[in-house]
Amino acid sequence: MRHDEYKLGVEFLRANAPIFAHMYEHLGYLEQRRRTANFEAFVSTIVGQQLSGKAADTIYSRLCCILSNDVNPASISAIDIDELRSAGISNAKARYILLLAEKFLSKEITIEDLEQSDDEALYEKLIGITGIGPWSARIIMLFNFCRLSAFPFGDTTLERAYSKLTHKDLTSLESDVATWQPYSGIVAMYLWSFNDKIGLDGSVA
Repeated sequence: MRHDEYKLGVEFLRANAPIFAHMYEHLGYLEQRRRTANFEAFVSTIVGQQLSGKAADTIYSRLCCILSNDVNPASISAIDIDELRSAGISNAKARYILLLAEKFLSKEITIEDLEQSDDEALYEKLIGITGIGPWSARIIMLFNFCRLSAFPFGDTTLERAYSKLTHKDLTSLESDVATWQPYSGIVAMYLWSFNDKIGLDGSVA
């Protein structure tokens, strides 16, 4: 991705997406949100699935404590499922994390291979990882691999914000996301920020 791709996306959306232009008036330019692409990011995502942010942070902090803040494939493989569950991780998620560690250790999964994949191939590889569903795959794509075309469908905050701001039902979301491409992920970032900072009292004129 070119260094200026995010800025180009913001300008494209200001000109072509009314919902984005409305949010931009309130929020201004927001820096791109990025996270490191590594094994720890995958573990954190698995832990946080279907949990509130606070609950996910609490459980992940317990896991970090167990592993002395060194979450990597080798350290995960050195503990058993009961230790993972003692952090508050469900049995299913614990199994997913142990399997993920095995695949990283065997090089069946590498960050380098994922980084070199185009968006479509990256998505398919991510959802092919046991424990990573469509929503998690797109979250990883957007924040860890900076793929700005990734819109996390099924995110309740995004859906609620979209409906409130546009006065449309969710049947319109997929077609609108298509008009925002290849920058729909930027719209998602702004929807989250708009919801957090301003709330959903204002709607698109």
